[in-house]
Amino acid sequence: MFYKKVGRFQSIISPEERNRRQGAVRKLLKEKGLDCVMLYGNDIKQSGMLKYMSDSAGARYGIFFILSKDEDANAIFGHGPFGSKHNPNLEGIENNYGAPVVPTWNGDQNLFPAEAVRWLKRRGYKNLALYGKRTMPVNFVDYIMKNLPGATLAYLEDELDQIRAIKCQDEIDVLQKNTEMIERVYPLIPGFLKPGRLERDVANDIKEALWKDGCIEWAVSLGADKAKAAAKVFPMQNSEIKAGDVVDIYIQACNFSMYWAEIGRMWIVGAEPAAALVAAAKDTAEIQGKIAAMAKPGVKVATLLDELHKFQAAKGYKKEDLLFASGIGADTVERPAFFAEETMVLAENMTITIHPGLESDATRAFVADCFVIKADGAVRMSKLDQGVFRA
Repeated sequence: MFYKKVGRFQSIISPEERNRRQGAVRKLLKEKGLDCVMLYGNDIKQSGMLKYMSDSAGARYGIFFILSKDEDANAIFGHGPFGSKHNPNLEGIENNYGAPVVPTWNGDQNLFPAEAVRWLKRRGYKNLALYGKRTMPVNFVDYIMKNLPGATLAYLEDELDQIRAIKCQDEIDVLQKNTEMIERVYPLIPGFLKPGRLERDVANDIKEALWKDGCIEWAVSLGADKAKAAAKVFPMQNSEIKAGDVVDIYIQACNFSMYWAEIGRMWIVGAEPAAALVAAAKDTAEIQGKIAAMAKPGVKVATLLDELHKFQAAKGYKKEDLLFASGIGADTVERPAFFAEETMVLAENMTITIHPGLESDATRAFVADCFVIKADGAVRMSKLDQGVFRA
């Protein structure tokens, strides 16, 4: 496997896989005449590039990582006692720097960038690159550029996204295992989904079941309604579930590998589903399957968006302009993003999630599954039925 387990839940990337990933970036840096690339993360759900390249997941106080053009000459900066290593389990790190830095304080804001400048000067690095310009704290980059004489800055957003988007077989295997972890919760849900309980009670039961099965992070979106249920994030899950309610349950989860999988299905509580809901659920599976069949190497995602809109118009559903599909892996949402402006084309061994929602005046249905793109189209990972589930 590409990772090895440390303790019950933590994993570290194998040296071979670390060299494969970082080697691809080092090759890119040398081709572009760059010395290193800076990354940042502070959220386990959306710090996947940091995890992918450094094997240190984004903590709540934030982690900075600099990937060097030279092998095993990387630097990482994260919360910890003065004089400590931010993460002692990491390999291939020349400068592993811990300090008690908290983003809500101002007095410590230059501790990490000052240490980074010292390291960059020792290395003689001046030609810098950055990934994640929408999330990188401005003070980190600003301090470095002002205090490193002759420094230049380039951006490697598309290039690193492309490297990460195509998965190795071990990554695909982990996504399959995490899909199966979510599947194992499904036989338990009828015991959770009872009249009189709040939506959040059900979501918490699902999270507990996932945790007991090795899950370390989750997002369980869930919403109940008489006819047009739509999943809600946890702070909004305040409605009491009633007999006859339709419930939209959308589960995203990862185990110690830190690779995400997801499944979404419609449920009915203590009743038979209305004919309109059954038909809409059948239609979501049909359009998901059509999109998957079209998702072949070399295809532009805009063509799949057009297919969705044609299907919705032909069937009398409202036009959906949400992100109906995307890449998935170390982040819950990765590129390619399935909207018209996406420039990345599909390629074999990309892993994606396809989750169309269909809404009419009478009903709403939603389905979500992970897929791996192969030469003849995308193959669904989950074996779960795609109809309406009963509780």
